[in-house]
Amino acid sequence: MENETKETELRNYTPHTVTVIVDGETAIELPAEDVIIRCDEDDEVVNTVNIDGREYEIVRRIYGNPFVCDIADARAEIIADNEKMALPAEVEGVLYVVSFIAAQGMKKVGRTDFVTTLGRVMDPKDPKKFLGCTGFGTL
Repeated sequence: MENETKETELRNYTPHTVTVIVDGETAIELPAEDVIIRCDEDDEVVNTVNIDGREYEIVRRIYGNPFVCDIADARAEIIADNEKMALPAEVEGVLYVVSFIAAQGMKKVGRTDFVTTLGRVMDPKDPKKFLGCTGFGTL
């Protein structure tokens, strides 16, 4: 008996459309939801350096618990606790497309129902223009 691959639904929790390009053709075009998954962030000073007579802190950014917020709020440096929503429930057959940073937070809390984009496809006429990705990966 052959292994049957179950159909998987993708939900895009990044702030932009995710386009997967295979063999030069658009295979998937997944619009963004109205919300995004982000993570709490903390900075830990690990060193101080002196450059041209001025001190600069070198920090390690620590990504904490993931949360959902409106896309409009996601651009804020600090998101108020009352603007943070719970992660969507885990649903069999559903994967959430998230940023690499959000993936770190989701992994940290034991979630496995997420993917990040993988591989870059650039416009051959304009090598600075990003067209999409080649697939999905996980941590």
